[in-house]
Amino acid sequence: MTLTLLDIYNNVTGQSWSVFDTDVESQDEFDKGVLTSIQKALNVLWHSYNFSFRLKRKEIKIFEGKNIYTKPAGMIKKDGIKLYENEKITTLTEIEEPKEFLLIPQKPQGFYVISDKIILDKIPDKNYKLVIDYYTSKLGINNQNEGIYNLKNYDDRLDIPPQFEDLFLRVLATKSMVNAIASTQSRNYQPFVNEFIENYRTLLRQSSGVEHDKTIEI
Repeated sequence: MTLTLLDIYNNVTGQSWSVFDTDVESQDEFDKGVLTSIQKALNVLWHSYNFSFRLKRKEIKIFEGKNIYTKPAGMIKKDGIKLYENEKITTLTEIEEPKEFLLIPQKPQGFYVISDKIILDKIPDKNYKLVIDYYTSKLGINNQNEGIYNLKNYDDRLDIPPQFEDLFLRVLATKSMVNAIASTQSRNYQPFVNEFIENYRTLLRQSSGVEHDKTIEI
């Protein structure tokens, strides 16, 4: 199945103790408060952990004489930038602080990041291929198949593999209900908090394959 914003909205409003209308058919029927709760929960959840389904790969052609390239939208994985020279592969070292370098063309050995740019520490002496593994910040896809940073339209959909959709939806729905409940003193608040924590821990285990214990901020 593919999780659209409409699917998510109806699942959230269909939770136990929900007082919102469910089974809506169009975006015009969305309750703005519920939509805000979903968007807030989705952004917090998506960036709370480097889930395996966030891991993407991008290839960039490196041209002789050019050492500045656009960074993909997200966080680069540790040791996640590799330079390919035919069959030779070099893992580039991250340089924490920019420094001056000679303008003599050489094979790059490192890189640093400034804003949305990756800057190689050497002026490339020939053409190479750069392969970047990174955790994407784009959590969804619109109906033009473009990556997006939030779900805003009813047919925008989450960009996660099918095997994680059901579990991710359970986590998202319970976190959205925590956000939507106006008072922490409500008798429904703590049950949703408890359910969210259990679902979240299960998602961590299932998506990583390794047991994790994580402090969860609500």
